[in-house]
Amino acid sequence: MALPPDTGSQIGSLEQPVFVLDCSAPVMRYKSICGTIFLYLLLTWLFGDEVKGHPMARKRLRVRNPKTRHAEIVNLFAGKLRELRRSRGLSQQELAQRAEISVPYAGRLERAEAAPGIDLVERLATALEVPVADLLPTTTPDPVAFLRRQAERRFQSVMSRADRATLMMLNPWLAVLDDALARGR
Repeated sequence: MALPPDTGSQIGSLEQPVFVLDCSAPVMRYKSICGTIFLYLLLTWLFGDEVKGHPMARKRLRVRNPKTRHAEIVNLFAGKLRELRRSRGLSQQELAQRAEISVPYAGRLERAEAAPGIDLVERLATALEVPVADLLPTTTPDPVAFLRRQAERRFQSVMSRADRATLMMLNPWLAVLDDALARGR
């Protein structure tokens, strides 16, 4: 492809080198293919994936939420499960095989990272050769601990959304409450 005679002097005067795409193929159809490829590459460089009319599909990542908190009974169940497994001299792998669950899931149950369904509780009891009632916690959760966690969650929720006016209203109440607790009331 030849440049017009007046543009040659302009190209030579530029500080940056100029790259010219040479689409001079012997057959005419290659010129259109070369131009189409150049146009596609240019548009992709300028606009990214939106050139195709839709964003490229991306694989969704499964993210486990490590902050998921289960009810206190799940923590108590996990402790009972670990205690009974160890007292029977079983490894997590042996328990998993007997209860027909995966070894990582057995570990998650013992760490209270998963809450079992009632049918799984029965399979675990059968695997441990104990009645189902032995796996279930007999003590009730401490109501003070429950109320403390509930207050902490509500306080964190308020603090995450609080604006200036909310904080100005909240601080005097917290000061009064703090003084009352310091005096022992």
